[in-house]
Amino acid sequence: MAVDANDNLLIGGGFRGTIDFGSGPLIGTGSSDDVFVAKLGPGGEALWSLRGGDAFDQFVSAIATTPSGDVVIAGKLLSQLDLGSGPVSDLGGGFAMFLASLSP
Repeated sequence: MAVDANDNLLIGGGFRGTIDFGSGPLIGTGSSDDVFVAKLGPGGEALWSLRGGDAFDQFVSAIATTPSGDVVIAGKLLSQLDLGSGPVSDLGGGFAMFLASLSP
């Protein structure tokens, strides 16, 4: 969890099934964890949310914000993860770490 300069709440993690922060449901890919990232306004209203994942596990373990308002996440992935700009792969050796900057 992190709070940006405008008191918006940023949350990220992993989920299975369906999760909805108020901006529409995020639907997981099956029985493995998918990534979620969400931004909520100071009053708790949903500003945006996204998911990423495939048939294997992905999880956000850290989240922060930059002075310019970008959201930075770190986590683990098994197989590949696509957050909108093309897939990142684990290179075939088990879990890999990832670091991503988001500016939705």
